[in-house]
Amino acid sequence: MPPTATPAPIHVDRLIEHSRLTPFQVTLLLLCGLCLIIDGFDAQAMGYVAPAIIGEWHVGKAALGPVFGPACWACCWAPCC
Repeated sequence: MPPTATPAPIHVDRLIEHSRLTPFQVTLLLLCGLCLIIDGFDAQAMGYVAPAIIGEWHVGKAALGPVFGPACWACCWAPCC
């Protein structure tokens, strides 16, 4: 049985340092950034629209608690899933 050759070590740090960003990676970064912007938009929109809803529907601020509360919990628990 012939002796097996030891594979050359791969230096991951050098590989990363000397590689370029591909169009796929740039597209992926842009899509991730867009997801972050869109994900935060709903919470910002609710905060902006809440005073108008309170005035239009003639409800107290506490009535919107069940609307805003789950949104905050979803932001906290989503990264865990």
